[in-house]
Amino acid sequence: MRREELAKLEKEDLMMLLTLTHDKMQKKNTQLRKTQEKLSLAKSRIRKMKDIISYQRKRILDGVSTQEPA
Repeated sequence: MRREELAKLEKEDLMMLLTLTHDKMQKKNTQLRKTQEKLSLAKSRIRKMKDIISYQRKRILDGVSTQEPA
């Protein structure tokens, strides 16, 4: 809204507009927090998978290097 339009509004209208804006921001903040939690969980899972793969790769390579040719 433009300033001229806001100046024409009554106090009650401005309060209602402010309340609506506050509610929208609160919902967006809640969505953002949930998304951040999901992202953090996904990063944690990826780190865990990388650790598992690294450990398995090391075991496989150690097993191959210790085996004698038949």
